[in-house]
Amino acid sequence: MMFDIYTKDIEVEINGETQKYKFRPLSGRFLPRLYSVIGAMQKVEDTEKTLQSLEEKDFANLHTLVLETFKASYPKEDADKLDLFVSQNLFKFVEPVMQVNMNADEPKSKQSE
Repeated sequence: MMFDIYTKDIEVEINGETQKYKFRPLSGRFLPRLYSVIGAMQKVEDTEKTLQSLEEKDFANLHTLVLETFKASYPKEDADKLDLFVSQNLFKFVEPVMQVNMNADEPKSKQSE
């Protein structure tokens, strides 16, 4: 194939059941937000509290990134339903979203340590 696009198969436990997802990367227009969130996460010294320490704009960007990854991966799903699902399960999808959008098995923030 001339254009090989990296995707990420993930398994996440939701309500006690393992769910499988296949993530596609975001459009390039979301890269500034992605790098902004990665930069904000790298500034936090206590990695256990990284997500809780994000400023409001970074947290909002993170939600947008996860939501837009779901929209790109599942374009036929209802946008409102995806928004609610992402809001309820945001933290479970942060690492896989970083991985698929950075074309890596680990987020860049972890690789640089």
